[in-house]
Amino acid sequence: MSLLSLSHLEALPRPAVVARRWDGLGGRLNAIINAMALASALDAEFRFAWPGGPSIPGAAEELFSSDFLAAHAIAIDELDSREVLPDPTEQSLADARRHLARASRNTMIDVVEYASTLGFRDESHLTTGRRFRAASERIGWSPDVARVIAMINAGFSIGPYAAIHVRAGDIVEGDWRQFLPVEKYTPRAFVEFAIQRLLAEGAGHVLILSDNEDYARELRQRFDRVRRPQELLPNYVELTTAQRALADIWLLARATRILGPTTSAFSRLAGNLSGVVMRGTHETLSSEEARVTLSRAIESAIAEHPSERHRRALLARDIAWYIGVFGDSVPLGERLRLSEKAVACEPDFSGALNSLAFARAFAGDAMGARTASLRAFAAAGASRIHADPTVDSLATAISSEALEFGRTARGDSAWGLMRRDRRSQSMRQAKALDGLSAQLVRCEAMVPYQIHHQDVLFNLRFQLAALHWLGQLDDKPAAAARGALAAQAEDPPLPGVWRLPGLSTLSAPGGFPLTLRRVEIVSIRLARAIGEAVQALGWQADRPSYCYVESVTTSLTGLRWVNGWAHDPKNRAGIAFGLSVDASVASGGLTFIPRPDVVATLKDEKALTCGFSFPVPANAPDEFGELQSAMTTAPRRKRRFWF
Repeated sequence: MSLLSLSHLEALPRPAVVARRWDGLGGRLNAIINAMALASALDAEFRFAWPGGPSIPGAAEELFSSDFLAAHAIAIDELDSREVLPDPTEQSLADARRHLARASRNTMIDVVEYASTLGFRDESHLTTGRRFRAASERIGWSPDVARVIAMINAGFSIGPYAAIHVRAGDIVEGDWRQFLPVEKYTPRAFVEFAIQRLLAEGAGHVLILSDNEDYARELRQRFDRVRRPQELLPNYVELTTAQRALADIWLLARATRILGPTTSAFSRLAGNLSGVVMRGTHETLSSEEARVTLSRAIESAIAEHPSERHRRALLARDIAWYIGVFGDSVPLGERLRLSEKAVACEPDFSGALNSLAFARAFAGDAMGARTASLRAFAAAGASRIHADPTVDSLATAISSEALEFGRTARGDSAWGLMRRDRRSQSMRQAKALDGLSAQLVRCEAMVPYQIHHQDVLFNLRFQLAALHWLGQLDDKPAAAARGALAAQAEDPPLPGVWRLPGLSTLSAPGGFPLTLRRVEIVSIRLARAIGEAVQALGWQADRPSYCYVESVTTSLTGLRWVNGWAHDPKNRAGIAFGLSVDASVASGGLTFIPRPDVVATLKDEKALTCGFSFPVPANAPDEFGELQSAMTTAPRRKRRFWF
């Protein structure tokens, strides 16, 4: 049955509450049930769309009854002309009903919440949960799904059980495998630890719900009291993919304890359906336990030299997860060794190749970094479903080249050795920066799904601005800058504490900021290099004519950025800052951000790029005045090189 012929809104006597998510089954169903619940509370019509696309879990007819579809399904394009009303959950239920009563028939409430139960401002979580579960019981299921749900509700001979959702299919072996969504993937060591803990704490059995058959089978063989869905539901393997996924959700919902990825709509929906609080699988360990447990498990797996394809794929992602989450404390030498192991396990995994490119760049292996980046681009190009692998590869390549450029700017360098065409040093550097700028333009044009794109782009723009300034330095400040960028194998990537531990940002809005955390490392290093160079140039006590700290913002990683603007009409080359904390250089920055508002205020076109923003360590002052007094500028000097 085609949804194009169903449920036209023109015939509705009142506004509708609509769900139209385009992603996987968990997100779609959670939004549909939320829309049903809100519609019943508001006495409104309920409709849902079932958009196509790469994430569609299956045809709606596989899951829902023909009567339910005829009553509530609608084609996605029929919603385009509808006016979307403000979110009613920001009001009390009574106010929301009054506002909806005055709304025209050509309006709708768009429900997009994929993980939580929706309620009104004056309602408790218990109330919203009960309404959500009541709405779920009004869904008309297809005959096959209805039979499965009835079997699950009747219970099983194994009695009560705990359950773990292990997502390791599409993001490990399927269409989404080239980019690691850290918040959705659970390392093997955590899954096995959780099984043991659940059993030790009294669970009779642990049910594993996974989209990776080989992995689930291996867990079943290792643990006597682990069970799989096909052992409980006789016709499980005969169901369609979408029907099996829905059965998994209902099996999770009937568990006494639910573990899974904290941001998984699949797992969260199960908790919403049952009222059981869903917990992250990794939360069965403390932060330090998690780091040590995963590190030991990785080393053990490496020593085993796994030959099975699924185990090699999982090990590659366990390593990428470990470096992404705990990388701030992982020495650079270990980071390089582990990245090489991950690539050896899965040579065409762009996530591992990008990790390797970054590690090689820090090790000073510019050619090796570029080779790994080229391989990452090639692997990312195989993913037609989303742009994230390519954006991750572009951002990593730009930051890796920025690190190399900063280390070799002026004097004998890898750039000079590779370009024997007798052009001047400044021309070589200018061409290199033009290449990085072109890569940045390409990165700006892409639309990733899971990467925090604007935050990543801002870091890359800061890095290119820093390179422009570092490229004009004389020998002494250039040497100071290079010293700040140098790194030893036993060093961690960051000097001191700059941001939150990775594990604490696992459930960050929009997903774990994996790419952002990687490029921030180079931004921090370059900020330190600017500060050291400014000090080498000689601190200047007098200030520019204008210098103001306007705000301190915090990125999703916990990294703080000092923002403001500075302008000196006599200085056409821009202004560089050094920031001292506890009497030593901590960071640095420079003016590079367009500020047309300042141009309009000062009536001075030379002030166009007077805005600044640069990262500061965790021990930097919070108060604007203290920050401003800790900032010093480089002496005025004539421009000798391009900027």
